[in-house]
Amino acid sequence: MTPSEIRRRIMSQMTEDLTGLWELPATPGAPGVDELIAVLSDLIRKNLVTVYTGTHFASEETPLPTAAAQKAIRDKRFWDWSAPEHGPHLRAVATTAGRAWYFGQGRDTHSTAAE
Repeated sequence: MTPSEIRRRIMSQMTEDLTGLWELPATPGAPGVDELIAVLSDLIRKNLVTVYTGTHFASEETPLPTAAAQKAIRDKRFWDWSAPEHGPHLRAVATTAGRAWYFGQGRDTHSTAAE
């Protein structure tokens, strides 16, 4: 799977709602965690995704600053299916710019924003 395909796969989930990191490698045909981390890191750097931390799947979740998000997503414990059962978890969602890129694919104005 190419980075572009992984990017579209991630953004497809993250434009719908907050997505737990553990959900990404669990989808059928998903790439490995290392590949997911590399692409997600790039999406965070380009401000197309915001990462949130929390413990209760409630309004207590808070966004992480870019540098903290970059560091946190590299902790593979957050990518394990049982992650939400063991304390803090990470979830991510597309930003306004991320949604514009994803839904604007195929149009010249947004098609290269995440490339």
